[in-house]
Amino acid sequence: RQYNYPETLVEKYNGLTLDDLNKAAAQVIHPDKLTWLIIGDAEKIKAEVEAAGLGPVSVQSMNSL
Repeated sequence: RQYNYPETLVEKYNGLTLDDLNKAAAQVIHPDKLTWLIIGDAEKIKAEVEAAGLGPVSVQSMNSL
């Protein structure tokens, strides 16, 4: 890296397009491999979480961890 690398970041970031960001995100974010951790009262939120379509829902109690 050049000695003035930090000073050049703002200009580089401002030059990015939405397409640039989408391409970069597609290289590192794989929705089919994500794990969601949602903490709350399962009796109150499980149906809503299932309806969100994030994938299979598994409920764990704090006592079982």
